[in-house]
Amino acid sequence: MRKYIFIFIALVFGAMAQANPGPQYDVSSLSEQLVKNADAVVRVEENIFTVKAINEATLQVHMAITILNREGDNFAPMWIHYNPQRRVSNVKCTIYDAQGKEIKRVKNNEIEDFSANSSYSLYEDNRLKYYAYNSNVYPYTIEYRYEMDFKGLFFYPGWNPVTGSDLSVEKSSYSIITPQNLTFRYKAANLDNTPKITPSGNLMTYQWQLENYSALEREPMSPDFSELVPVLHLAPNDFEFEGYAGNMESWENFGKWINLLNKGRDVLPEKTRTEVLTLVAGVDDEREKIRKVYEYMQSKTRYVSIQLGIGGYQPFDATTVDQTGYGDCKALTNYTKALLQTAGITSYYTLIRAGADAAPIMKEFPSTQFNHAILCVPVKNDTIWLECTDQTNPFGHLGYSTSDKDVLLINEEGGKLARTKLYTQEENLQTRSAVVSLGEEGHGKAKIITTYQGLQYDHVSPILEFSLNEQKQIIYQKTGIPNFTLENYSYTVDKEVKVSIEEKLEISLEKYAQISNKRLFFVPNLLNQLDGTPPSLEDRENVVVMKSAFVDSDTITYLLPENMHPEYIPETAHIVTHFGEYSASFQQEQGKLVYIRTFKVNKGYFPATSYPAIVKFYEQVAQKDAQRIVLKKST
Repeated sequence: MRKYIFIFIALVFGAMAQANPGPQYDVSSLSEQLVKNADAVVRVEENIFTVKAINEATLQVHMAITILNREGDNFAPMWIHYNPQRRVSNVKCTIYDAQGKEIKRVKNNEIEDFSANSSYSLYEDNRLKYYAYNSNVYPYTIEYRYEMDFKGLFFYPGWNPVTGSDLSVEKSSYSIITPQNLTFRYKAANLDNTPKITPSGNLMTYQWQLENYSALEREPMSPDFSELVPVLHLAPNDFEFEGYAGNMESWENFGKWINLLNKGRDVLPEKTRTEVLTLVAGVDDEREKIRKVYEYMQSKTRYVSIQLGIGGYQPFDATTVDQTGYGDCKALTNYTKALLQTAGITSYYTLIRAGADAAPIMKEFPSTQFNHAILCVPVKNDTIWLECTDQTNPFGHLGYSTSDKDVLLINEEGGKLARTKLYTQEENLQTRSAVVSLGEEGHGKAKIITTYQGLQYDHVSPILEFSLNEQKQIIYQKTGIPNFTLENYSYTVDKEVKVSIEEKLEISLEKYAQISNKRLFFVPNLLNQLDGTPPSLEDRENVVVMKSAFVDSDTITYLLPENMHPEYIPETAHIVTHFGEYSASFQQEQGKLVYIRTFKVNKGYFPATSYPAIVKFYEQVAQKDAQRIVLKKST
């Protein structure tokens, strides 16, 4: 059968060659619509993915992209990622001038080839072939071709014809050639989902095309970029990778394959089992047992990522983690699961697409969509989620990267979709109280206590990982006061009741208030002014996404100079919208002035037509935050 597959591929490429007798990359032939708002234009892209067997395939790629200006240079480099399971060959690269005339054929020794370890991995077997053309003359076109042989198929490569904003596409196509008995699934977004299907004997060809796609202008507060542009997702039904066969037509079946990978990897040394049993002996509260085991795991492990072959999907066994003291997210999650099992606690290995800005998974399209593993521990009337890769993470705390996301929980029957904890607006709380002593020369002293809870905990907790000198520098950088000196500071973490971190600052203010004649002018919002607002847009196209809900509450008491009193105090403000709420008020007492501010932001998707109202809301808040108080000397 393979003989006929190769004959079929040859016929396909022959037809392409007849349809395109030679490169036609003259920039003057581009339509005005493709050039408008674009820094680069994909002139032609052809992807042909040929499935030969359940564990074998070939991808052939032809790409030509015209770089219109210096900003388009980031689209120019040729990046080819490969590894022992995806071997690359027949790489060719050619450069053309604005008229489409060839000016350079890139030699093989000019193409860099180096390790492509992720920043978080100690070692991977991923490599990268890379070539970047340096030019001061625009426009120019870079064309490249290559082939990639797949040994083992856990996924089918998708199609992303639009890889960035300010990129137009003249013509792009994706074809998959497969034997009829090797079925697969596909899902298109922002693209016609119906392919052109051509049978030929035992083979079927499915083809999608995109032509004359104009550059997308990015809009603030938009959905993830991948949700806006044409994307084609593909997934095999039956597959085999590194000798492990499986089926992913359903999440249940997908989870069965993960169970196959994890089977027998939860065995712990007897010494460790004894330590765990001793640790939880006499502890009746189930939640407290889980906490003790989790903190035990944290105390004896560290996160190290090593991704080799099937190791990208299969965890180290629990004994290895116990003996070495390290592992990646899969290994540490599997290890924690084994520890809890020893303590009589049931938990579930869970796959998640982590990332604060990561697009949600496609629940209706079972496939490999995950990049991280965490642990799910059901308890009475609650579910505890454990992040096992952070040795300082509070028990049960999930951050922006992993909260409120669809996940695949792996149980005895296979895979089951679930959702991680949603932090409510009231839980994502920043509470600040400060006392500021002002002098009549405009200088002052301030004692500030700020508590960060929920997701706002993540805003400050990373500072604890730095040295004292680095912490001071970070405080200076993040504190939005023009002239101040940090006199003292401290951080206190509460991991017991409500996960929170308390920050105490003592600072000296230099000329915080401006002097004019017998008056002092100062902004009462000491540390939390809204200093940026979304830009105004005409004809907004995309829905507006407000990704997190939170509450900021500030109470600042100003001790006034003895011989000065308020001449002007801003009016009480109260703004209520669908997108959030704001209030600011003042309480005047003898010798002091109390400023109280509350700012709430709502999470959600809002129609594009609501964007002007959102901009207005933020502008009103920024305006109120910038208002000043006027003090006048008593006569």
